[in-house]
Amino acid sequence: LRSAKVYGSVADAVADLDRVYAATARTRFMNKAFVTSRQLPADLRRLVASSCAAAAAAAAPADFVTSTPPPGNGDPDPSPSPRLTASSPPPAAVVRAPRAGLLFGRENSGLTNEEVAMANKVLTIEADPAYPVLNLAQAVVCTAYELFQARLEMADAAAAAAAAVVHTPVAMAGGAAAVPKHADDPLHHAAAAALPAGTPAVAAAAAATLAAVAPAVPSSADELRRRAAAAAAELATRGDVEGLLGRLVAALEGRGFFESAEKRPATLLSIRNLAAKLEGLS
Repeated sequence: LRSAKVYGSVADAVADLDRVYAATARTRFMNKAFVTSRQLPADLRRLVASSCAAAAAAAAPADFVTSTPPPGNGDPDPSPSPRLTASSPPPAAVVRAPRAGLLFGRENSGLTNEEVAMANKVLTIEADPAYPVLNLAQAVVCTAYELFQARLEMADAAAAAAAAVVHTPVAMAGGAAAVPKHADDPLHHAAAAALPAGTPAVAAAAAATLAAVAPAVPSSADELRRRAAAAAAELATRGDVEGLLGRLVAALEGRGFFESAEKRPATLLSIRNLAAKLEGLS
């Protein structure tokens, strides 16, 4: 919100955008492409991919015009050698990253037809047809949530791909193979440590590239994941479980839980079976 800008019109607000999505639940009788809020992240990725392809094509060297100087013009070697002429075109400029925007309407009436017409695509949030209209805050939250989830998934996928690259054996001179050291830290010379001098650290470069494309995204669930991972890594031993059961049985006996001596063995067996079913105890 600190970087928010106020524009005098919708046209001014979207003037520097490459793609605009207009959020609406109504068809408006317009023949316009649409995406749902769940499809929005994939559509944005396609936009970036197409722009990257255009940038790569634009940055590729053009066909240079060459000329062959005649022999005997003072060159040490009179054999023909192609030279660039003055008419050789310079490489094309790299295309900038695309910019996209989401256009939400007013709380009471949404977007006008004219404003929807300015958009490249319609953005709709799937809901019950009986009442598909959401208020402004709900629409923004639903869309932002889908985008945030997509960022988390991309970060997880990049981390997994980087780990796979680092753990893949790297071919070395002489036909040998080595697994990069420090494989748990792909951004700190992971592959370079296992390769001979002068060999490009392809695995480390690939891992660093993957991590840079989709860096880790902070999430409110990170602490819960950390606790779950710690609990899974610290399973109770059989001795711990037996100690817990012993303390439990002693507490139950102190409270007079076992009213019938005849039923006590069966009750203890049921308690033990219950403890065996609890996830994380063993």
